Amino acid sequence: MGPQEALASLRIAGWVGNCLPTRDAVKDRIDEYRNPLPDGITGCIELDDVLWRFTAAVNIDDRSVEEVTVRERPTCPECRAELTRERSDLIGSDSIGGIGSPYSKSFDAKRRNALSNRPFWDCVSCEFTVSRDTGARSDVETVARRHVERIVESRDESYSLPALVESVEEVDARSVWGAYADVVEDSDVSTQCFH
Repeated sequence: MGPQEALASLRIAGWVGNCLPTRDAVKDRIDEYRNPLPDGITGCIELDDVLWRFTAAVNIDDRSVEEVTVRERPTCPECRAELTRERSDLIGSDSIGGIGSPYSKSFDAKRRNALSNRPFWDCVSCEFTVSRDTGARSDVETVARRHVERIVESRDESYSLPALVESVEEVDARSVWGAYADVVEDSDVSTQCFH
């Protein structure tokens, strides 16, 4: 239904109900057509030096977050490749000092320290490495849920869903998060997963 049809349906509803619709009701109905609200938000959280992509299903009518799903693996902050999970005891299975061993001269001290007897995230593209906290994914889910709830539950704030939808040209799950990242000042909120 286009703006003209929306206006016509409101006029008919007004005549049937013996009253004409208000100008605001007409504007709201036309705005709904122009900027439909997304039923989900796709975002990026930066936590513990890595980027985590998530999707959140939202219920617009209830103004609630139904589900937040965080990707299994984070994204490298350096090259945007998906990181792999490794355990330090799996590296260097060759003899001490062999190729690929943390004890070889080509293996730098930063990586050796990062890998010393604990799990880590590793980027095979750019050799970025960071220790991996086993609870990080659940922490990301909590942070993402908090931000998405803030978006859908707020009403007259610059970060409310209607305000964010109004500020983007093409409304989709990712553009709403991008608009939110532009408005809020929070170190956890990122758009780097999408570049």
